[in-house]
Amino acid sequence: MPVDTQDRTLKLGDRGDDVKHLQQDLNLLKYGPLTVDGDFGTKTETAVKHFQSNNKLTVDGIVGPQTWQVLHEQAARARRAS
Repeated sequence: MPVDTQDRTLKLGDRGDDVKHLQQDLNLLKYGPLTVDGDFGTKTETAVKHFQSNNKLTVDGIVGPQTWQVLHEQAARARRAS
């Protein structure tokens, strides 16, 4: 995942490659299954909220710097373990 992804805040209604990367990482970490379509819909928002809750982050469904950081760290560990 590109490093600059952390600079972009993602929320319901957003679209694009950053959302695809988010969906891929959430699927990798078993917060799916999500369709990797680049559309931040209600299923992606729900998965983000579950991820945030499980990681003691602010549960708002918005992927900001703190959520990105924890997500990237956990996804990197999961990739190394597989």
